[in-house]
Amino acid sequence: MKNKILIFGAGTIGVFIGTKLKDAGFDITLKGRKRLDQLNDIIHINDSVQTELPHRADRLDNTKFDVIFVTVKLYDLLPALEEISSRHISYDTLVLTQNGIQTDKILDGSDRKKIVKIAIFEGYTIASKDKILAQDNLRGWQLNESSGSESILEILGKAGIKAEISKNFDTIKAEKMLINCSVSALSIIKDKTIGNLMNDSEDRSVVIKLIDETYSVLCAKYNMRPLDQVRQITIASLEANASHYPSLYQDFKRGEKTELDYFNGQIIQWAKELNIPVHVSEEIYNKAKQILGSNTRS
Repeated sequence: MKNKILIFGAGTIGVFIGTKLKDAGFDITLKGRKRLDQLNDIIHINDSVQTELPHRADRLDNTKFDVIFVTVKLYDLLPALEEISSRHISYDTLVLTQNGIQTDKILDGSDRKKIVKIAIFEGYTIASKDKILAQDNLRGWQLNESSGSESILEILGKAGIKAEISKNFDTIKAEKMLINCSVSALSIIKDKTIGNLMNDSEDRSVVIKLIDETYSVLCAKYNMRPLDQVRQITIASLEANASHYPSLYQDFKRGEKTELDYFNGQIIQWAKELNIPVHVSEEIYNKAKQILGSNTRS
């Protein structure tokens, strides 16, 4: 019997996952909001042949799924988990794909033995009503070690999604946080793609300073690799996504709430608690905050 899978919060990444899994033969249901409703029934991923979107559902009360991919933004994760619980939507495995670092409190009330976490290093953009752009990255998708990780790895593999299980997932997640903090806010200020930031000597210098400052905070909380190595890996990841706009920039351009406070804002908060100077991070955060106005978490 083919797996019954729900994509809860089917925005850009969710639609990509759902469509790839549907084409691989899985029974897929999409549950999303505004962005999902704006898409055509037939779409393309990059320049591939056209494919049909999976079934879109409004209400899912008292429904059982083998797997639920929760692909909402980090600020919507707790409400999503509460909705899944209150509507009695059951599952064998719950997959979380959020950027940023989740606090343990968010997962209170969830069966942690059933949870698989993924750090996604590839970039995705809804380019139009009938097209999603997927940017390949050498690091692919990184899964934490849990009881359900092997089955999720197999499901992703059948859909042609490059993934692997990481024994150092917390470190990997911190490195993804570092990537987000190094370019997301700056791309809003400069109105540039990642590649355009990296190709401008002045902007590239700021990116490297943001990498170094973010590292100084994260290595006080996580078992990070040496700075030179992390800097090299981060720059390589950024250059692999050169044509991509960060997701935070995309949200800003759509007039949606952003995760600025969950990326740069979180680093600044930790830096204050640890008494670590992060002057460039504060300057970039404040400039981006002014541009975003009330479009960030209060």
